[in-house]
Amino acid sequence: MEDDRLAALAGLGFGRVEGIGLGIGAVNDGLLRQRHRRQQGRQRCRAEKRAPGLGDFSHRVLLPLLLARSRRASPQWRRRAAAAASGLRTMQSLSGLEAPKIRHGNDGMENVCMDEGRASGYSCQAVRTSRSHSEEEAGKMADRLELIAVEEHFMEPSLAQYLGKAASPPAAMHEKLYDFFEVRLAEMDAAGIDRQILSHQSPGSQRLADDVAVEACRAVNDALARVIAERPDRFDGFAMIPTNLPEAAADEMTRAVEEKGLKGVMIHGLNHGEFLDLPRYRPIFARAEALGVPVYIHPAEPDSTVTERYYAPYDQTHSMMTKAAWGFGVEAGTQAVRMIISGMFQDHPDLKILLGHLGEALPFWLWRLDDSFRKPGNPPSDFAEVFRRNFWITTSGFFSDTALACSIETMGAERILFAVDYPYASSKIGADWMRSAPLSDEDRVRIASGNARALLGL
Repeated sequence: MEDDRLAALAGLGFGRVEGIGLGIGAVNDGLLRQRHRRQQGRQRCRAEKRAPGLGDFSHRVLLPLLLARSRRASPQWRRRAAAAASGLRTMQSLSGLEAPKIRHGNDGMENVCMDEGRASGYSCQAVRTSRSHSEEEAGKMADRLELIAVEEHFMEPSLAQYLGKAASPPAAMHEKLYDFFEVRLAEMDAAGIDRQILSHQSPGSQRLADDVAVEACRAVNDALARVIAERPDRFDGFAMIPTNLPEAAADEMTRAVEEKGLKGVMIHGLNHGEFLDLPRYRPIFARAEALGVPVYIHPAEPDSTVTERYYAPYDQTHSMMTKAAWGFGVEAGTQAVRMIISGMFQDHPDLKILLGHLGEALPFWLWRLDDSFRKPGNPPSDFAEVFRRNFWITTSGFFSDTALACSIETMGAERILFAVDYPYASSKIGADWMRSAPLSDEDRVRIASGNARALLGL
């Protein structure tokens, strides 16, 4: 049996397995992280340098950890990996026991030797007992993990009546967008999602005519507040504001937050073709800063000129070209870049901005953005510092271990919030991914709900 396990590990490409020493270089890639720290303005991940002896419990610890790195890993294996990683961090608390140190082999791989563990007095029986306990505790933690999903959409006739065909999605989506207490709650329960932060469907209020914008936003915010009042244990929400009338938008934000209890505002894309960094929109951001609530920058379909120049003819043959596959992220990411280099955050240093879809690719681009804007010919912007200080990102519709790891290393787990992007992404898939992603227990709780509670004052 043991030979079969070792052969399986070798076949998956996880390094060499020799005698009783098992290569765990792959494990060291994030699964044994203690925490993420900033150092000289950059996040660095530090892997733990201790591991238990192996013996006959290698299948309990290293096998789950290694298999979790494979694309073929099931949620069950990922949960076992989380249990194993959690247990590794607690082994040193066992009285009188010392875990063997990781040694570097001649081939550069990191290896653990069971004999060294025995020489240091590490009891295999104690390890087996602790591992079983840790797996059980981690499994219980995953089952009871609080999940707050922060980008979950709805439609309401008081605003949707002005949106034309955008307010008439396919029947399956229509049912979910206009429903609150039946289909929505059933899917939340099935996925184990405790709370949704509701926001109106794109294109929101950014394309409304001035003569209807104020009243439409008031009506939809009042309707949302009534939904929340009916199930305050399951829902909170972001307000819509009439952005083309910035002073009126700031006043509606104040009313929605202070009188209706909403947790911030969501803006969908450009406002009548204008980016939000223009000076005339500053009253909106000044009021958000004063209220201490975030502005969620959500994408919308690009301007028709952009579509014609950049995306045609593929906007006709590939429906997602201008949407989630590419156009959405390009527009919302550009919105954020412009806001930072405009100097907005020098004027409003406490302003809080939320970006969906794991930051619209900005965490991946951050080093290059910051480095490029420091070159001659660019006014000072402190781009990376501002992004890490004033922005939070969510996992909406982006359930990727690799992208999540990049985001954590770039800006820290404390800046990431769980989201599904209901009904366009599956609540069940998103929730299962959050429970099984290769995270420390501390970071999992932060991302799943803790950061949302802190940022939104839940």
